[in-house]
Amino acid sequence: MEAVNLHQLQLYIRQVIVLNFEHEYWVKCEISQSSKRYGNYYLELIDKEGDEIVAISRAVLWNSDLKFIIQEHGSMAEDVLKAHQKVLLKVKVHHHVKYGLQLVIHDLDLNFTVGSLAVEKQKTIERLTATGAIDKNKLIPLPPVVQRIAILSNPQAAGYVDFITQLRENTYGFSFKTTLFDIPVQGDSVLANVTKRMKEIIIRDTNFDAVVIIRGGGSKLDLSCFDAYELCQTLSKSTLPIITGIGHEIDESVTDMISNTSCKTPTAVAEFIINRNLQFWQYLNELENQVQEIVLQKTDVLKNELALLKNQLALNLQESLSFQKTLLKEHQNSVVQTTQQKIQEQKLNLLHQEQLVNALHPQKVLNRGFAIIETSDAKRLASNKSISKQKSIVIHQQDGKQEYEITPKS
Repeated sequence: MEAVNLHQLQLYIRQVIVLNFEHEYWVKCEISQSSKRYGNYYLELIDKEGDEIVAISRAVLWNSDLKFIIQEHGSMAEDVLKAHQKVLLKVKVHHHVKYGLQLVIHDLDLNFTVGSLAVEKQKTIERLTATGAIDKNKLIPLPPVVQRIAILSNPQAAGYVDFITQLRENTYGFSFKTTLFDIPVQGDSVLANVTKRMKEIIIRDTNFDAVVIIRGGGSKLDLSCFDAYELCQTLSKSTLPIITGIGHEIDESVTDMISNTSCKTPTAVAEFIINRNLQFWQYLNELENQVQEIVLQKTDVLKNELALLKNQLALNLQESLSFQKTLLKEHQNSVVQTTQQKIQEQKLNLLHQEQLVNALHPQKVLNRGFAIIETSDAKRLASNKSISKQKSIVIHQQDGKQEYEITPKS
């Protein structure tokens, strides 16, 4: 059997390819790897059936063709050339004896990639809706005051700087405590980094009032990572309300849809938070004014009640004093009357006693024909027995007294 060397085989393959693949072809595929060196893009393209890779090919986009594509489609065309993007590329098959087979890219269909992203976005929305994850974060109440903020962003992102500046320079003097959880805001590593950072935030969720996701501007393709199902599923597990400011003025990302509150830009997020805190501050001021008004009204009512009570008390006291004076006067009159009656009674009694005494006066008795018998030493004798014992007696009669000798009977 005659053998050929590798170089001869490669030359034969190259000749076959040149003869059979002289035209350019539009190829649908997915970029699995992408790198840019010296202005050239080096890609690995794959084709899948379901989750299985059924074809792999190397591809290159030379700098000269890249300039033409950007001129034709704008700077957004370069965003297509990233890993995991589905693309429609205009290629020519090229074989190099030393480096083997590769596809040389001459053009691309931007609308195909955008359309594919829209289809994937819709699928993501449907999956999240079916599991209830799309509304889960909206059920977490947003605090009336948002001051402790966990931020998912990149410190170099213009949107992050705008957000922090807006918060710090608010005209009301509100203070905020922000904690940055650094993540890339585009590219292949967004999902892994967001998942890692969200776990860190959930562990410390009592330290925060809300999670803010901001980046600040970009094309549809730049923002496509925020439509990824895995990323949105991870965010839906947050125990804190999420506020987004992805930064696209027209399109709403799926991340915006699953968040508690979405704003167009990072600056708008800061304004939303400031205004929310302002509303609560105004509510407190209004409440304070209402309390003061109620206190003043209550004070006036109490003052009026006190004045009325004072007047009533004075009136009652006056009436009571008048009544007591009347009672006292009546009692005084009663005492005087009773006293006078008593005095009159005593006078009558004394008069009666005087009359009785006068009636019983010895002289009065003598005037009525009676006699008073006494001993010689002025002791009255009331019986014959007592008289018989005396040697002499004195007999008092109306017209005088006479002493008599007592002679015993013989």
